[in-house]
Amino acid sequence: MSQFAHGISALDVSAASALAAPVWLLGRRYDDVAAADFAAYKRAFEAVLWFTYRRDFAQMAPYEYTSDAGWGCMLRSAQMLLGQALQRRLLGRDWHLPALFEAELDARLPDKYVTLLRWFADAPDPTCRYSIHHMVKLGMQYDKLPGEWYGPTTASQVLRDLVNLHRREFDGELAMYVPQEGVVYSDDVTRLCVSHIDDADTVEEQEQPKNHDKSGQTPAFFDPLLHPPTSSEASDWSTALLILIPLRLGLDQLNERYVPALEKTFAFPQSVGIIGGKKGHSVYFVGTQQDQLHLLDPHDVHPAPELTAAFPTAVRLG
Repeated sequence: MSQFAHGISALDVSAASALAAPVWLLGRRYDDVAAADFAAYKRAFEAVLWFTYRRDFAQMAPYEYTSDAGWGCMLRSAQMLLGQALQRRLLGRDWHLPALFEAELDARLPDKYVTLLRWFADAPDPTCRYSIHHMVKLGMQYDKLPGEWYGPTTASQVLRDLVNLHRREFDGELAMYVPQEGVVYSDDVTRLCVSHIDDADTVEEQEQPKNHDKSGQTPAFFDPLLHPPTSSEASDWSTALLILIPLRLGLDQLNERYVPALEKTFAFPQSVGIIGGKKGHSVYFVGTQQDQLHLLDPHDVHPAPELTAAFPTAVRLG
């Protein structure tokens, strides 16, 4: 399987035999990754999109950059986080890549997944809406030029602008919110996600419980990425919302007082991970086990995939 899609093919059972403690991965708990839960954990980890430095992509006109090696790690980390949110929104939490050598592999790769990968391909093409080219273009509005390292706040703002720019093309089903100074205001959330109540609705209809799953049961937690509203709810909560909260958790290094709270965020069902690290070096954190973090590292350099009509396929994702 191509490295465009994921990056834990090196995991094996012998390496996992030491993992006796429970693992939290993007809101799900795996109690015994050394035995019974290892296959489920590995499938879930492999389904997380892994984006890395690229070389030999189309020039970032009017600049001459054809690679983001050495400066694009925060943008790649941001792509991974957004890719995870979109994948959960489009395909659901339980979706995972089919086994590598199963028969008729291509036939079972969902169209939505193929479209999702194309959105992140390294090209200035309009269909590649979240490509590094479009991220850098918007980054110039925040005084960032190609070749300059992005901080988490600027990267989050660029993602927000791209997501909201393409919101109409996405049928208005996803919005993004980057609160100022780390404070989430309910009025802002309402403005982004809740449309006006239709005058035709009756009081009785408005008081009906919302956000039921397919079985008709109210979910144990509210997550608009996992439980999108039905058409009958279009006058209430009508949009899934991705919230990114930029925070500085220390001066020169992470203040240890924040570690327990950070670890707990990976147990939130709504979690899509954390991007960041230290200045000039960003990774995508997706899980925790005791005092260790599980992450995807964008600092490998791979050739950019060719954007053709055949891209991507199940056996050639990048």
